[in-house]
Amino acid sequence: MPKTLEKVEAFLSKHHLLSLATSADNVPQSASLFYAYDAEKVAFIVASDTKTEHIQNVLANDNVSGTVALETDEV
Repeated sequence: MPKTLEKVEAFLSKHHLLSLATSADNVPQSASLFYAYDAEKVAFIVASDTKTEHIQNVLANDNVSGTVALETDEV
């Protein structure tokens, strides 16, 4: 595995907060979710309810985006 991908996977494995952006009917929506990163499947596992707007949006339209940021006490 290239060293850059190793660094990305190490970063994703150390953190736990994902910002997820979805849309439905041309209306954007975002949510913060706790996640676990599965390096073997290259997937984020999130804790959420299927009744939430963001999960309903994902089920209807799997074109999503997201970010994981370094948690910090100082800005």
